[in-house]
Amino acid sequence: MTNWYEDVFLKAVYIVRRHRDWFYRETGNYHLHPSVKRLLVDDHRPHNWHQLLLEWPHVSQTDRERLAYTRDERSGEADRQTITTVGKYLTRHFDLPDHVIRDAVALYAGGTDTYKIINTTQEMVHAVINGPHSCMCWTQRDFVRCSDGERRHPYAAYDPEYGWHMAIRIAPDGDIVGRALLNVHENQPYWVRSFGKQEGSSYSHTDEKLEAWLKEQGYRKQCSWHTGAQLAYIRTSDDFLAPYLDGDTTHVELYRDTLTIDDDGEYELRNTDGTPDHKGRYTCPDCGERCDEDDTHSVGYDGDHVVCNSCIDDYTHVIGRRGHEYYVPNDDAIEVDGNWYDTNYLGDNDIVELRNGDYTHSDNAVLCVDDDEWYHVDDSDIIYCEYDSEYHHIDNVVETEDEGWVHKDDAWLCAGSNRYYSDNTDNVTIDDETYHPDHTPAQDELFTPEE
Repeated sequence: MTNWYEDVFLKAVYIVRRHRDWFYRETGNYHLHPSVKRLLVDDHRPHNWHQLLLEWPHVSQTDRERLAYTRDERSGEADRQTITTVGKYLTRHFDLPDHVIRDAVALYAGGTDTYKIINTTQEMVHAVINGPHSCMCWTQRDFVRCSDGERRHPYAAYDPEYGWHMAIRIAPDGDIVGRALLNVHENQPYWVRSFGKQEGSSYSHTDEKLEAWLKEQGYRKQCSWHTGAQLAYIRTSDDFLAPYLDGDTTHVELYRDTLTIDDDGEYELRNTDGTPDHKGRYTCPDCGERCDEDDTHSVGYDGDHVVCNSCIDDYTHVIGRRGHEYYVPNDDAIEVDGNWYDTNYLGDNDIVELRNGDYTHSDNAVLCVDDDEWYHVDDSDIIYCEYDSEYHHIDNVVETEDEGWVHKDDAWLCAGSNRYYSDNTDNVTIDDETYHPDHTPAQDELFTPEE
């Protein structure tokens, strides 16, 4: 099987290096951006790989979270790079599903984080308590007293003896900023939900970085824990220790002193106080009130956070990840062009942030190549130049005699007529001044009246 990346793309790099000094400089100073390389190695072909190659995208030296690239030949010779977000660049060059782009971005964003698999109950409980917020972030004094006199966190039921383990993402300062409970079914390791800390929000969102890393390790995401997965049966004074069970399957059956996940199980593990429920009753994790299942609402993309009728007022129905509709906390919702969207997945719905901080659908916006920012189509500061089929800022263009509006870098000023022309029009240089052939000093003398 042909390795396109090595046999075609890299060979082309070596050839171009011999013929363009500026390209030799860029490829010598910077490695190809890892997210771009990952897509190429996985045999995802860009729309125009020749253009991508010449742009030589790499990690920006001024902002490690962003990407820098050489826009064209003129920019390369001037050693001038354009800086943009990794996701925006990948979307421009690759026709791929949103989740593939998102994984490529997430895997290499925040490259200073470290990842770890932990396999003991003590480590997992520590990560739950000290990591991203969830209903299981208990303090020591909240632990449930069990029949043997020991006080335990509900996660003690996820006994590693039954295949439970956990992945965590650790920030440079040692803070646990992401976690995901893991298990194995038929030799396939998987997870159901991840939790990631996010600045400015008390709600733990999906940890895209951790999930991208898990996929690299061979894990798959499932909608629920597999039927037959077991949890430790730990007696309490009232019943047994019960963690909040994420995913679509939320019931367990007690069989021979072991809890087994089963859709038809007698007990439901959806309480946040470490207790089980018999079918039909539910405790709202937001307010702690008990209610009937018929009076609840699923919120979040995965629908695994369920609240009562009273607490649903704290959530907004939005269009979000992959165009799906679901509820998110009010702080994570934004109204754009008359519709509400999940602020964490605006790109999935072609919502872009304009230069002025407003948001709109991409159909109502244009991308200015001068600063790689979006502007509203009605913004008078933006001019479309047919010369290069790009939008430019009005401060960076001139109106020429031959091609209409043109970027300043692609135009020249005639010293004779004081008019601009595009680079498509020939000119002559006289005494270090540039002239149109029809407006040279010698040509103007032909029209000077005789004395």
